[in-house]
Amino acid sequence: ADPATIAFTLINTALIFLGTITLILIIVAGFIWLTAAGEEEKIKKAKDIMKGAIMGLTIVLGSYGLAQYLFTAIRIATQ
Repeated sequence: ADPATIAFTLINTALIFLGTITLILIIVAGFIWLTAAGEEEKIKKAKDIMKGAIMGLTIVLGSYGLAQYLFTAIRIATQ
């Protein structure tokens, strides 16, 4: 396999892994919020986790889009 395909596969795998971690963090934050029973400290903790996870998801999706664009451009340029 050529190096571009290997790099593309590695980056896609890493981004899928990061997306999975983000999903898990959002589920954990939702569970913490659900079980907070009105405790402001737990609710704040859950909100902070969700904010961080959403910022991370935004970065991951932006990276994925940029990687897709760059690898498509590289493949077209090298053909």
